[in-house]
Amino acid sequence: MRPPRSVTSRLAGGRAALASALLLLIGSHGASGEPKEMTFANHCARNAVEHCYVIADGMITANSPAAFQTLLDEGVDGNQIVFNSEGGNLGAAVQLGRLLRENGFNAEIGEGSDIIAMNGGPLPGHCLSACAYAFLGGVERRYDGRSQLGFHQFSLSGGQSMGLADAQILSGQLISYIVEMGADARIFTQASREGSDSFYYVGEQEAQDLGLATPHGYGAFFLEPFGRGVIAAARRRDPPKPYDEVVQVTAFCRSDMPHLLFSAASVPDYSERLRIEVDGQVFTIGEQDVQTRMGNDSGVIEVSLDSTAASHLQSARSVATSFGFGRADGGEFRVQLQLGDMDRKMISTAFRFCI
Repeated sequence: MRPPRSVTSRLAGGRAALASALLLLIGSHGASGEPKEMTFANHCARNAVEHCYVIADGMITANSPAAFQTLLDEGVDGNQIVFNSEGGNLGAAVQLGRLLRENGFNAEIGEGSDIIAMNGGPLPGHCLSACAYAFLGGVERRYDGRSQLGFHQFSLSGGQSMGLADAQILSGQLISYIVEMGADARIFTQASREGSDSFYYVGEQEAQDLGLATPHGYGAFFLEPFGRGVIAAARRRDPPKPYDEVVQVTAFCRSDMPHLLFSAASVPDYSERLRIEVDGQVFTIGEQDVQTRMGNDSGVIEVSLDSTAASHLQSARSVATSFGFGRADGGEFRVQLQLGDMDRKMISTAFRFCI
């Protein structure tokens, strides 16, 4: 016979409390010697909010969520955190991950010395064991494969043993957290195959496939019929950000003239020059060949290309663009593209069959 609802609720609450208590006992094996407790510091690499980070460095302890909350209460610039940690307390890591999500923080893995010195962004770093679960709390999670993201089996600190029932409860809690954060629970299976002293290191593509990292940049170009010709377009895979707001790049031909179209939620009401770098060679398109238009809920920047720039674009492997707009008008509307053989063929087709 099913127990009364009140009894069921008490049982569920008891299991959750037990799981929370056990999580706080789970530690990770860091480097030899006295581990450094995680510190949180807010630094800006440049005088712009998109270059501001909370640098989280060291082992996660039971005090870490409160330390991060204290920093939030004091006020921080930006909404990015960069982790460099060998792990620590798993329960505190889960709490920290939830704090990130509640406060809209994006997460990255890296070492912050260049940020502090105002020399650039994060350098390669590592986020292992418990840190990997804190990292999952980021709304967007940036991981480029130069750093290390490592999962492994959990274990009780101090060599304590864990019964099968407790392990099942903990597994359920961790899987629920992984799913809650929008990641694929298959990473838990991979982690469980490792011992508590070894790691399953996740590659960049696998991290995106499992939802551990947010896809970034632009997808492959695709062709669509338009008018009497075709267009080739590539859509952005990650959400737009302040001063980095382009969501689609489109290549097309009109009146036998090749064009590029940059789409964004909002664009300035004046023209500016375009700087386009193709495989290291720089071309400048004057403002007389740049037009901006706003519609009801989006805008476009249309650029007429000369034959030289268009020819180089059709054989390009790497393309980077930026406009000369001021920051108050949305910044550079910059785009970075890595092109494969099929991308180049589609751009060439769009330039050949005019709309």
